Amino acid sequence: MAGDRGSGPSSGPSFLVLAGPAQGTVIPAPAGQYDFGREAPLPGDLGRDPRLFRHHGRITHEDGGRIFIHNLASAHGALQGGQRINERQPMRNGDVIHLGSSTLRLALTAVDTRGQPSASHQPRLSPL
Repeated sequence: MAGDRGSGPSSGPSFLVLAGPAQGTVIPAPAGQYDFGREAPLPGDLGRDPRLFRHHGRITHEDGGRIFIHNLASAHGALQGGQRINERQPMRNGDVIHLGSSTLRLALTAVDTRGQPSASHQPRLSPL
């Protein structure tokens, strides 16, 4: 995760931080690999979450659109849906993960910082 991503609404897959030091942050997840941990570039440090290990977890967003979570052998582990992740696990829209003291939810469509679809991605009603 490079640069200062994680500000406003995201136009593609993203993670909304539901709890923890970075609560309310939207972290875009474009294709590629992104690490979470104390040594990860912003916003991968999740607001300097003190319970993160240096290399805690990894998100892989493949070209075909599939997203996976990996535990990077952190002692506290990474949880998906309350279950400890021991190997690469696929993620689906709405899945909740726990890394350190942070809780994140995957959104495959654009969301704002409240976790709602962003205005540009609201369903449009057609006249009858």
